[in-house]
Amino acid sequence: MFIAMAAEKAELQQLRSETLKAEIVRMATLNERAQERIADLHGIVKQLERAASVAAPRSSNVPSRPSPSKSDRARRD
Repeated sequence: MFIAMAAEKAELQQLRSETLKAEIVRMATLNERAQERIADLHGIVKQLERAASVAAPRSSNVPSRPSPSKSDRARRD
């Protein structure tokens, strides 16, 4: 009986070891994919930053709204 229990315990430990190894492989794959996605997102951010820096000078060319003249202020009062 003791031998059967020891054999069952060894089998369970082997199964647990295999399960943990599979989980480690799965997590490593997820980590690799996450790192690739992060790199993709960094690239997107860089593109957006470049686009924003190119577009920013154009927005300064937009004429500002003229301030009201003295005669406009006098009409409002």
